Formats: sequence, C-alpha cells, structure tokens
Amino acid sequence: MEHALKEGDYKGNLIAVSLTTTAAEKGDKDAQFFLATMYRDGKVIDENLQEAVKWFTKSAEQGHVEAQGVLGSMYYFGRGVPKNYQEAAKWVTKAAEQGLANAQYVLGTMYENGEGVSQNNQEALKWYKKSAAQGGVDAQYHLGEIYWNGIWVSQNRQEALKWYKSAAEQGDSHAQMKIGLEYFKGEFFPQNSEEAIRWFKKAAEQGLLSAQLLLGEIYWNGTSVKQDRQEAFKWYKLAAKQGDSTAQQKVALVYITGELTTQNFELATWWFKKAAEQGHAVAQYSLYMLYDEGYWVPKSHQEAVQWLKKSAEQGIAQAQSDLSVLYFNGKELPQNHREAFKWSKKAAEQGYAVAQFNLAKMYYNGYGVEKDIKKSYIWNAVAAASGHEDAKKYRDLDAENLSQDELYQAQSEAAELYEKYGSH
Repeated sequence: MEHALKEGDYKGNLIAVSLTTTAAEKGDKDAQFFLATMYRDGKVIDENLQEAVKWFTKSAEQGHVEAQGVLGSMYYFGRGVPKNYQEAAKWVTKAAEQGLANAQYVLGTMYENGEGVSQNNQEALKWYKKSAAQGGVDAQYHLGEIYWNGIWVSQNRQEALKWYKSAAEQGDSHAQMKIGLEYFKGEFFPQNSEEAIRWFKKAAEQGLLSAQLLLGEIYWNGTSVKQDRQEAFKWYKLAAKQGDSTAQQKVALVYITGELTTQNFELATWWFKKAAEQGHAVAQYSLYMLYDEGYWVPKSHQEAVQWLKKSAEQGIAQAQSDLSVLYFNGKELPQNHREAFKWSKKAAEQGYAVAQFNLAKMYYNGYGVEKDIKKSYIWNAVAAASGHEDAKKYRDLDAENLSQDELYQAQSEAAELYEKYGSH
C-alpha cells in the first residue's frame, strides 16, 4: 500500500508507516489503532477519515478500548462515516463498560440527551459518576453543574462544590472560576479573597475571559485586594486581545491617559475602534468625539456622526443629547426639530440634565413639538433639581406665565418626573 507522507523525517515516517501497516494487516489491534490515528490526524500521512474508520473498526472489534471510544465519537459527529447515534452508542458503551473514563462521560451525555439510547437521567448520572470517580474532568464539572442547579436531582451545593473542586484541581478553568467565586463571596466556603484570587488567576492564565475581566475589575477598583491598576491593566489587555469590547474600551482609555503605560494615541484609537465595531456604545461615543474634533485621526464630521448615531441608538444619554443638538442646529445633519425633540426626550428620560434643559426650551418655543409652557416648567424644574444652573432661572420665568393652579400641577408633576428621571 502506498502512502502520501508528510514533510519532515521522510525516511523515519516511511519506516514507521510501513511497519505499522504490516502489523495492522496481520491483525495487531494496537497497530490498527495507531494506523487509524495516523489517518485521522493527518500528521505523518495525508488525512483519510474513511481509512481511519476502517482501521478503528478492525481494532475496536478486537476489543481495543480506545479504538471503541474513538469510533463511537466518529459515528457521533459523522467524521468519515454518516452520523449515526445508534452506532455511536454501541461503541461508546463497549468502551465505557471497559472503564474508559472519557467514553463513560460521553455515554452519560447520550443518556441525558436521548441520543442513540432512550433518555434516562439516572443512567446518565451513573455514567457521569463512573467517569468522575476515575478523574474524568468533564464529568466532574458536569456533575458540579447538575448538583449546583438541581438538574433532575435534588439541589446540593456542597456536593456540587466537591465536584467543581475536583475539576478545578485538575485544571478545568470554568471550575477554577467557580471555586474562586465561592471563596470570594464566602457563602459556601469561608470568605477568603487571597484564595479566590489564586483560583481566578489559574483560570485567567488558561485564557478564561471571564476570569481575566474579573481580575481586571478587582485590581482596578481595589475590591478585597490592594488597588493595583498596573496589574488590572495586564488582565484587561489579555481580555482585550481575546476580543472583549469592555476590556478594549478600558485599554484604550489607559493609552489615552498614559497613566499606566506610555501614552499612545494611535493605539488608543485602534482599541476604541475594535470595541466600537463590536457594538460597545461608550467606545462608539469616544470615536465620535475623536472624529468630531480631529484628535489623533483626520477630522471627519461624517465619520463622527456615524458613530454618534450608533451610540445614541444603544442608549448612551450624552450621545442622544448631542445627536439632538446636531439635528436642531442643522449643520452636520439636515435640520429636523422633530428628530431633535425625540433624541432630547430619550436623553432627558435617562436623567441627563442638559437634555432635560434643552427639552424644556423645545416645549417653550414649540420646536418639534406643540408649544407648552407648563411642560417647559416641568422639565426646567427637573433639570434644576438635577443640578443644571440655567434651568433654575428659566423655571422661574416659566412660573410667571402659569396660573396658580397650573403652577401647583406643574410642581407636582415635576416632583414625580424627578423621582423617575432625575439625576439623583
């Protein structure tokens, strides 16, 4: 049989493949397994999944436990053969009954999901426990989830933590994060921030994004640890490189200030864009300001407005207020008082005092809405209570144009609106 060998030690590969093939053809189940693995992985010889299945089958039929497990997996995922859960269950069961921990876990998932076998939670639990008892980390973590959430068993947080900890000690990053959180909160373990950080770092060092973000937040704010923004920046950068938009925004701000690293406006803009392109609303507003003023990028009102709209549509009150001003003034955008009113109202209802004051002016002058002195008073009163100084003067001027009854009603409505939309 001829084989297409990969580059590298050609002579050594040729000998290895030749010897393995000869032994496999003579019925050696270990050689059959290794030959199948070569065809599956495509490292020594060209990948050929059909040949891999053929040799895994020959080995599995002779009772090779790993071959049985792999063959079951190939039927399960449809690699080299049509997907067939029944055939997958047959081979995975054989491997599981021989004690292969990974096969026991897979068989547990098949019983849990009813794939190739009748759905049976108790059978699933039995196989998960067999796998976990042998150190199967996936089974240990999954048992933790089952007991933590009370999935078809009585909820038992202590039992869950036992399995989470077993998985964590074997290096499962999600389990490490879970154990860290429990030490951090102190609900089921004695509260121990030092121990929590140790587990968070283990998870973060394996690239678990949530752990990197949490460490960044903990060190940035000094939550239960000595504040260390340099350490925080390290973790935020790792999270940013994994594509997290919140971390990217944070890293951009650090490069702008130059407080923790060399100031670099080009890198700051690059990170803002990364975050903004993923929909981070604050980063989008930051890009608006950069393009609008021409800070470190070519000045472009068109680019600025594009980012401003995106940020406003996601609910950033300052962006909504600024967009309202653009529509009102009719410079960067065609003048449209109705749009101006709409965006001012959205920002005002988020407690943004500047927008509340602008909204009052629109009601007073009838811009984009029917003129209404009472509503002008109400929004000036809310803005004034939120700390806007000019609003106090205009509130008092509005009051002069209202009757005593109207003023009483307006004051009552303003108090209600302040409770709802005021900047407390």
